[in-house]
Amino acid sequence: MIERASAILDNRKGKTRKVFTSAGPKDVYVKLLSDCDTSFSVLMTPLMKFGSSDYLIEVTFENGTVTGFRNLFGEMPSWANETTDWSQVEALYGANLIAYPGMSF
Repeated sequence: MIERASAILDNRKGKTRKVFTSAGPKDVYVKLLSDCDTSFSVLMTPLMKFGSSDYLIEVTFENGTVTGFRNLFGEMPSWANETTDWSQVEALYGANLIAYPGMSF
């Protein structure tokens, strides 16, 4: 069975989300589900190279401020907590941004 997760990356009311992974950007297939007046959403499918130690983390922002995060797949890394500066996770921890509001397909 293939595991998939969907995320509303922009609810058009001020809540947005970004998704980061430890896997390579091509190791998670991202497909557009909706781009309309009410939402911008995607479907994400980890591919074969996505390992058991990899992660897929969704970070939620409200009006530009981080309000939460959750692990969609894999192991939550120890650095991911309430004090994490999510604007620095790519540089500091090697996370790859794979889904964000307004991305192109």
